[in-house]
Amino acid sequence: MTAAELFASGLKLDAVSLCMPPEPRFAIARDALDAGLHVLMEKPMAVDERECLDLIRLADEYDETFMVAYILRYHTDEIR
Repeated sequence: MTAAELFASGLKLDAVSLCMPPEPRFAIARDALDAGLHVLMEKPMAVDERECLDLIRLADEYDETFMVAYILRYHTDEIR
C-alpha cells in the first residue's frame, strides 16, 4: 500500500509525521497535504528549494499546518 492509498483508505488521521530521508519525503508530504492532513517532517524538508516552495504553497492552499523539526539527539553538548 502506498502512502496515498493509506491516506485515501478512510483511516481517521489528522496529521502525519514523516521521519525518513528527504528523497521520498516530498511525494509523501504532497500526498498527505492533498489528503487534507497536517504534516510534520524532519529537517531537511526537501532535496531542493523548488520542493520546499511547492510544499509551503500546498500547505497554504489547503490551509494545513506544515512544520519542519530539527531533532537534536546525540549532540547535546553542542547546545550547552
